[in-house]
Amino acid sequence: MAGVQLFATRGRSCFYRLTLVGLGLASAPGTTVHRNAPAQPVVLFDVGPAKPLAPEPPVVATPPSPEFAWDAALCPSEGTEPLAVLVTPRVPSNSRPTRVLVVLDDGELRFAEARFSYVDGTSTVVTASPIEVRDADTRSVEFVERRGSDLASVKVRVGEQVVACRVKATFRGAPRRAWDAHAERLFSLWIARLFSFEERELLSSSLELVRREELNFLHSHLGLGEDDPTSPLTFAPDCADFPLALRLYFAWKLGLPFGFARSWRPSDERLPSRLGVSASRPSDESPSDESPSDESPSDESADEVPPRVFFDVIIDGKSVVRVRDFVEGLKRLSDRVSAGVLRQQGGSEQSLLYPVALSRASLRPGTPFIDAFSHVSIIVAWAPSTNGGRRLIVADAQPSGMVSLHRYVEGRLVYRAGRGGVGFQWYRPTARLPNETYTPTSNAGLSRRPDAYLRPAPGEAQRTEAAFAETLDTLEDPQPREPVARYLELHEALLEALQSREQIVKEGFKRRLAMPSDTPVPASARMLFHGVGVWEADATPCRDLRLLGYLRNVSSFPQAVESNPARYERPPGETSAALRSRLEALGARWLDELGVTYTRSDGTPFRLSLREVYARRSKFEMAYNPNDCPEVRWGAPAGSEEQRPCTQRAPAVQRHTMAGYRSWFQEGYGCE
Repeated sequence: MAGVQLFATRGRSCFYRLTLVGLGLASAPGTTVHRNAPAQPVVLFDVGPAKPLAPEPPVVATPPSPEFAWDAALCPSEGTEPLAVLVTPRVPSNSRPTRVLVVLDDGELRFAEARFSYVDGTSTVVTASPIEVRDADTRSVEFVERRGSDLASVKVRVGEQVVACRVKATFRGAPRRAWDAHAERLFSLWIARLFSFEERELLSSSLELVRREELNFLHSHLGLGEDDPTSPLTFAPDCADFPLALRLYFAWKLGLPFGFARSWRPSDERLPSRLGVSASRPSDESPSDESPSDESPSDESADEVPPRVFFDVIIDGKSVVRVRDFVEGLKRLSDRVSAGVLRQQGGSEQSLLYPVALSRASLRPGTPFIDAFSHVSIIVAWAPSTNGGRRLIVADAQPSGMVSLHRYVEGRLVYRAGRGGVGFQWYRPTARLPNETYTPTSNAGLSRRPDAYLRPAPGEAQRTEAAFAETLDTLEDPQPREPVARYLELHEALLEALQSREQIVKEGFKRRLAMPSDTPVPASARMLFHGVGVWEADATPCRDLRLLGYLRNVSSFPQAVESNPARYERPPGETSAALRSRLEALGARWLDELGVTYTRSDGTPFRLSLREVYARRSKFEMAYNPNDCPEVRWGAPAGSEEQRPCTQRAPAVQRHTMAGYRSWFQEGYGCE
């Protein structure tokens, strides 16, 4: 049926076959083996069919150029390397290939080679292979050598310029590495590659994501077996701390300093003294750990000592952090982070994030988006689209831990001016001071960044909602849109939201039946959207707010097209009114053809068409409570055959409380 066809045609394949240059060993001391790309490739992994998401990037040329004078070439000194370069793993071994990655700033794939030299005096020259990513503006290459334990040095050239020279002792990264422009480019490349999986693929957890060696080029980088299935590594961030957990993981692998402001009272447990935890720059100006509340603060005793704020350093960059210390640091970070805290900080001097410009240069892979509805996403790519345009791809994690990719459409990233620190932001780096203490980089320091696209842009928070949506739409494609395709994408996003909600309702109902009592409803409207534990996992207030927004966007789209004729294509001779009528006819057809099937209390499926979902819009204002049966949560009419299997209802006192929160949904106020 047409609904199934719509799902089936969603997205494009992004499976890649990555072919790397085959490597042979030198046959005698002092000899050099030179291999170009056409020579017998070795397929290191095959993620699926070789059908790319976008047109293939240009292949790096491998002309029979004259022998390069490797020994005579000058090496750039430390801190002056023109390109970001990474050697992984940090300690070469014969158990896995040594890989050298180079990020090309200008986005152009050029001829590049690396010479691997060994302690016995032999060397091997390897030609670059492009690193396949979904992001159209990320250009990078890698070199792979299988012989590793006796590796002495690596020298890399791009064109006729040597861009990096590393000896074995410095493979672990430049001493006392900092968050410079090169580190930021490597981070964006890592994110772009990590999320180069099929759009329709759902990962069960972030741990599954980082354990995919074919996508995570930092897999086992530390040599601790940290990403192996037998490792004690736990990595399960939810939506709010998902980007920051990824940032911390990257910092852990490369030894980059990472810390955050944290409150502490003398009555709390004693701070751990081992590596990775230190306190510096006490301050009384940082926001507290608490999310905003609409309740009056509790009275504090006169002799209670107020909390102090210290800078909790998880990684200081001086030595390798063990797996269990990383896990403990990640837990402290996760306990601190919520969408409310991120918005409350709003770019303050000790905030975890700060706003950046709404431009393609600033919105690079890795950029978090703080949603007005208390959801946090992360940019993973600007994928190629038709007519030279781009499609913004974002990723997120759910409270259940599930990780998924989404194409941007109206309603996916909800921006509201005046809601605190909402919008696109970047990570405030941790700086190491000369006296060996650590501090968040100040706004003044960020404003002096050489990579100007990552400088703070506090004025972005003053955009109107319409200006935000229009700018982001233009960044994707300045050319007029094809209206039917855009209308279809809006329906796809709506259907995806319905399917995702169905999964949460189904799993939540299973949990409720296994519990001895009802899940409490939060005692305030604000906390309704900031619940923890079972409520956070199984209740759907923010999701239902977003769903209502999708329904509004879909229903108003034909009129929006008519009101903005310059933004949408139409056949010659067709008026804006005629185009609107054509879209409305399509929408009317899809209302009956498309829908969602949910599981009732007795396990039987029940299909709702989009027309029925629209008719039940008001019921989604009271359908988020996990103590209710699935039939109630999907708006089944009382006494209907659809509702017959329902035997589990939320207590009357909870329904009364929910009625008091209903205006939040009716006004579209958002999750505060």
